[in-house]
Amino acid sequence: MSYSRKSCRTLFTPQQYARIYGVYQTSRSVMACPSFSADLTAAFTRDCSDSMNVDFTDNSIGATSWEWDIDGDDIIDYTIQNPTHSYLGAGGYDVTLTISNGSESLTKVYQDYIIVGGETANTTQIILTLFTDNWPAETSWVFRDSAGTALYTSPEYIEGDDDFTTFSETFDISTNECYTFEIIDTYGDGICCFSGNGSFTLTTLEGDIIATGGNYGFGEIIYMANAVLSVDDYFSSNNMTVYPNPTKNVLNIKFPNTNDLPDSYTVYNMLGQIMSSKKINQVDDLSIQTNTLSNGVYYIALTEKNSSITIPFIKK
Repeated sequence: MSYSRKSCRTLFTPQQYARIYGVYQTSRSVMACPSFSADLTAAFTRDCSDSMNVDFTDNSIGATSWEWDIDGDDIIDYTIQNPTHSYLGAGGYDVTLTISNGSESLTKVYQDYIIVGGETANTTQIILTLFTDNWPAETSWVFRDSAGTALYTSPEYIEGDDDFTTFSETFDISTNECYTFEIIDTYGDGICCFSGNGSFTLTTLEGDIIATGGNYGFGEIIYMANAVLSVDDYFSSNNMTVYPNPTKNVLNIKFPNTNDLPDSYTVYNMLGQIMSSKKINQVDDLSIQTNTLSNGVYYIALTEKNSSITIPFIKK
């Protein structure tokens, strides 16, 4: 029997079904659900910025203690079951979870599990070059802005007509915006390299490659920042002051224009752990209580729409 994806070749014969069923029946008596295993999930909202808050959830079985290395530096960051962590730099991060049940331990490593930030575009147009494989009808794509609005979508590619064909699309983009390009394969084998050497490439109008690929399984999402990762105009144009620094009980942040305040702030320790955060509605919200913090170095991140700035301060 051929296991090709051709529709006429994907059916099992009655004898083959009987053989599969027989193997299952004779094997299931020795099958058992694990009583001790490590597993996790992560919840986050990704954009093009260099920081991202992630809520980790432990889905392990039989664990009574946990050790998390959430940034791949071989240092234990958390020993609680479900930590929340703030990443403060762009890049890919390995996540390692070690669990114990009191008598044995188990470690599981998730390589490049958390991706922070996006590719840099710095252009007025993005060019998509798509070379299809032998199953073009499985391929689709969508180009979105930061609000999730689909600005451009793929046409319907036709098998027999669009096989091994090169397509080119042009996307007009604006500055200070975060875009996503999502490419999808409904069968789950990408466009390379099972049924041909298909590929996609995103380039700037000037010819610089932003991203390229083809072996992406069911799909891939590319984040692209068009100048949103540059020095933030909002904060560079405001003569902001932070005092006293070092601080003991209260850290004050002052803006010359009290009618144009940032959206929110978040305080982190040196491990990137969130100590406090607040939405800023009035001037009084910029007087931050620090008396509960231990002595040491901390960071306060201020955000205003797509702009952000991180300032170190000392608690003594």
